[in-house]
Amino acid sequence: MRVVKTIASSGDESTICVHGDLDLATAPDLRQHALGELSNGARRLILDLGGVDFIDSIGVGILVALLRRTRMLGVAYEVRASGRVLAVLELCGLTETLGCSTSAVAAPDATAAG
Repeated sequence: MRVVKTIASSGDESTICVHGDLDLATAPDLRQHALGELSNGARRLILDLGGVDFIDSIGVGILVALLRRTRMLGVAYEVRASGRVLAVLELCGLTETLGCSTSAVAAPDATAAG
């Protein structure tokens, strides 16, 4: 996973774009980055997972943990996802809970590589 620096930080809104896999090895990096944004005073946190092509249970767990933290702090939280990641979140019944919307960024389709 490569967490792209916060790309939009207008006032009290922070958007974090994530690319690659969101799994056991990489989810703690996202958690640390998101908590840093919250510590810096973000009142709205948007995670754009449009560039993520794989998510495991640990990645899903980090999204839920961040939801709990933002609720505790009174911070608005939104997860933008597409493709496989959105399908996983739908299967887990989390799209509404996480405030999911469709990401404008699409992860590369592994099947299109030929």
